[in-house]
Amino acid sequence: MCQSIEELLSLHQDVYKSVDKGCWLFGASAYGERILNLLNNNGIKVIGFIDNSPAKCGLKINDVNVYSFRYFLKEQKCGIVIICALNPENIKEIRAQLCDSGINESDIFIYHDFLDYLLPEYCWIRQKRLAVRVVQISLTERCTLRCKKCAHACNLVKNDREDLKYEEVVKGVDEFFRIVDYIEEFVLLGGEPLLYKKLRNVIDYIGSKYRNKIGVFSITTNGTLVPDDMLLKSSKKYNVKFRISDYSKTVNQCKKTLVNIEKMLKKHSIEYDIEKVYWVDFGFDWKDRGNDPIVLKDVFRKCKTPCRELRFSRLYYCMMGRSVAENMSYNVGENDYLDLIEIQNTQSGGKFEYLKYTLGFLDKGYIDMCRHCNANEAFLYPIVPAEQM
Repeated sequence: MCQSIEELLSLHQDVYKSVDKGCWLFGASAYGERILNLLNNNGIKVIGFIDNSPAKCGLKINDVNVYSFRYFLKEQKCGIVIICALNPENIKEIRAQLCDSGINESDIFIYHDFLDYLLPEYCWIRQKRLAVRVVQISLTERCTLRCKKCAHACNLVKNDREDLKYEEVVKGVDEFFRIVDYIEEFVLLGGEPLLYKKLRNVIDYIGSKYRNKIGVFSITTNGTLVPDDMLLKSSKKYNVKFRISDYSKTVNQCKKTLVNIEKMLKKHSIEYDIEKVYWVDFGFDWKDRGNDPIVLKDVFRKCKTPCRELRFSRLYYCMMGRSVAENMSYNVGENDYLDLIEIQNTQSGGKFEYLKYTLGFLDKGYIDMCRHCNANEAFLYPIVPAEQM
């Protein structure tokens, strides 16, 4: 593993040269189109789409041709391939198809690795711009559910807990976009974000000032509350996507509200996904690895969570680590954040410091809540989603 970001950027010079020549997108799907738009917004050339479906070959997506795999093997002379599939089995099959056909493994990227690591590196090296994958704002820690294994420990938050003040949200957003040039997805969540009284105001503010810097502007909701017309009008105006967790198998009230939510979103022509959920036990309430820095650095290195959180004018590497430490009163990790105001006084205006932090080059090499997290081993502990206390 690279010991510094400078070493990492130096080692990837050949990859940056390949990206200079262009990218092939394997998967002519809606998600492939999303990656295409992302690359276009960051000045990265897309050579074409590859797809195994004969019905798609010969079509165009936003003026970019869709080719067969056979054509790609015949014509491909440069560039990298980004696998734009969401299903892990499909990703595995496509990767094997490429490798078995002689494509160098160093030229193959799964979409999330490209977004999390290569895109931010490349945009900094070639353009001195900061383009990142995702950041989330927890507007409220209050929730309509009391899930036994809530990954944010919101089940312990009382209904009278104070939400983020609107002024705090606005200040944090302004400081964030003083540094970040483009973000693939900007997420509003909680707790349950529809409990936040000024949610519409937040959408209007971010949408009016920064929508051109955001790929997907989204709200993540648990499907227990139906958004009102005024909120949906603002969401429509600024193209906000609703990501709705489907807890209907566990929470009876969701069966009815999901129908009503979907009806309202369709009425306002708002994009949405009703997402099947798979929960794991991160072990926050029972895991304790101790304080050995070597152990904690290894846990952090293997985890690679993409879940950055913007709170006040601070960037937290792991949103769950921050929220659980606070909501479970662990009293650890109080200083595990990047101060977005402080770093703006540097030569890069904070961009390089943000890049270094989001790529995982933290001063001590881990965050304190790594001690209480199953991290990359959490998949070994599947649990029932949204089981109520």
